[in-house]
Amino acid sequence: MAQRNLLPEKHIVDAGYIDAELLASSVTEHGVNLIGPTRENRSWQARASTGYAASHFQIDWDHCQVTCPQGATTRGWYPTVNRFGTLEIIIQFDREVCAMCAVRSLCTKAKGGRRVVIQPLEKHEALRLAREYATSQEWQALYHQRAGIEGTLSQGTRALGLRRTRYRGLRKTALQHAATGAAINVLRAVRWLDGDKPGRTRVSRFSQLALPA
Repeated sequence: MAQRNLLPEKHIVDAGYIDAELLASSVTEHGVNLIGPTRENRSWQARASTGYAASHFQIDWDHCQVTCPQGATTRGWYPTVNRFGTLEIIIQFDREVCAMCAVRSLCTKAKGGRRVVIQPLEKHEALRLAREYATSQEWQALYHQRAGIEGTLSQGTRALGLRRTRYRGLRKTALQHAATGAAINVLRAVRWLDGDKPGRTRVSRFSQLALPA
């Protein structure tokens, strides 16, 4: 798409294409904003309604220092590479300071001081902004478009064999894809004229059992 100068300003994708690195690199390298659900913070602090997750800590990027919700500052800032080959920053709080904290149980279960792992600035901010945007009504309305895209892909692959080409060569395969798209439009037009209009909200087959006959 970049070679053909067809890159969109916004690209609606599923959760598999959303992570801190892709969110940052898609903007800096291609000028494309990825729109999709971000992965949840699975730490126990984030899951607990009263826990102190990494997002509750204030980061001073210029001085490489982090302040916890209780006002304590870090004693260690260690850039490192994890086992996946990704750069990350390990933040270490002083053991003695954390031991004296009155709300230690909300923050860490470790014997030592609290340890926080964050992404480098560009990735950290890209993920933070994406998570904030995903809570807005604008994002909900925009991402709702993908439901129709997924339904179209499902119909093409399940009913019309879109995953398997019937011909050899890219040109013939492209022609098949165009014919498949036209066939989907014809099928939907016929069903619409027959009065079989799509529902506003998908109802699972299990839920359909509870509907009146």
